[in-house]
Amino acid sequence: MVWNEQLKREVPEMWKMGTIGDLGEIVSGGTPSTTNASYWSSHGIAWITPKDLSVTSNKYIRHGEHDISETGLRNSSAQLMPRKSVLLSTRAPIGYIAVADCDLCTNQGFKSIVPNKSFGSEFIYYTVSAMIPFVKTLGVGSTFAEVSKSSLSSVQLPIPPLHICGRFDEVASSIGNERLTCELEIENLVELRDTLLPLLMNGQVVVE
Repeated sequence: MVWNEQLKREVPEMWKMGTIGDLGEIVSGGTPSTTNASYWSSHGIAWITPKDLSVTSNKYIRHGEHDISETGLRNSSAQLMPRKSVLLSTRAPIGYIAVADCDLCTNQGFKSIVPNKSFGSEFIYYTVSAMIPFVKTLGVGSTFAEVSKSSLSSVQLPIPPLHICGRFDEVASSIGNERLTCELEIENLVELRDTLLPLLMNGQVVVE
């Protein structure tokens, strides 16, 4: 361990200083006009808001309350991001985090990270999760505190050698896949419960 003057603490000797911006591309979200019905769809492109993350403890997310259409995507500042992007809410509130389990987009309440080739989503997820208390201190604004793209991108952090990052992602991905399987099973069971319970209560289904 060696003392790092920038972080004011010790870090492993072979680790280098970097920023969150070094981990991948920081992508802002956007919202299509809510007055144009053609911009929205019942089964379109997943569009995630901080509210969607507030009602789940899942690490992985596929859809939110609303989807947008291809037309809505083209006519807004929303950007389609690939599966495994790391979503971080930076406004109202700051600090919700999840991993995209499909191609999706977000509203402007997010500054998401599309991993570059050197870092996996699991490494980014846990690295950024550990820094959320500090990221919250960067929020500014009179109505809602918000972390800007430039502020988030410039947050400093120690970065391990790439072979360590890769090995971490291999191990964490295996665990993550098991968690994803459990999350999907729970969602299916909840959906089944919500379908059967009203039928049981009104006598349409009888348990013998």
